[in-house]
Amino acid sequence: MESVITRIGIGKLALWPEAARIQTYPAALARLANDEAFTRQQIGSELFGLSYGPDGKARRESTFSNVFGFVQIAEDKVFLRGINLFRRETPHGSHMVSGIRKWELATDQWRPTQEAIVMGRAYRNDPGDKVWKQMLAEQLARFEPRLRVFLHLLSHGHVLKFEQPDYFSGNTQRTELIGDKTVYPFAAGGAE
Repeated sequence: MESVITRIGIGKLALWPEAARIQTYPAALARLANDEAFTRQQIGSELFGLSYGPDGKARRESTFSNVFGFVQIAEDKVFLRGINLFRRETPHGSHMVSGIRKWELATDQWRPTQEAIVMGRAYRNDPGDKVWKQMLAEQLARFEPRLRVFLHLLSHGHVLKFEQPDYFSGNTQRTELIGDKTVYPFAAGGAE
């Protein structure tokens, strides 16, 4: 019997360690030799240069937690891990491990998407160029649901108001999203 997906989860948003280091993903992707598959630990150590503790956990794992696409984590649930730079190659399904049912194993293989390979190549060819930046922006806008809602609101007249007059100045936690009308991002046809 085939499972029916009725629930969707969204992971914690941690795109890169510091806002000023947007090159974290393309710099790691520039280390790709081809479209070979990796385990999660290999992605962390070989591409992102992370070290691992004795427990097998990556130090600063949030650095690469959002590079993955969606995965099935239960009979009826998929989880949106991130911006789809790596897709799970190992077939989805549950496995019994020490009496516990698991949907993802440490041995699972993840293959870089074509977008990841092209972005890495663009960064490797010219880290100062805007080509990889545009590719990263497109990937974020395509696969990050919170950003999609934010972009929708901005495109419908909402504006960001910062604490001080300059762009991203002052305490960014006091930044406000202001609009003079209600916008329903998920309404059919973008109805307002």
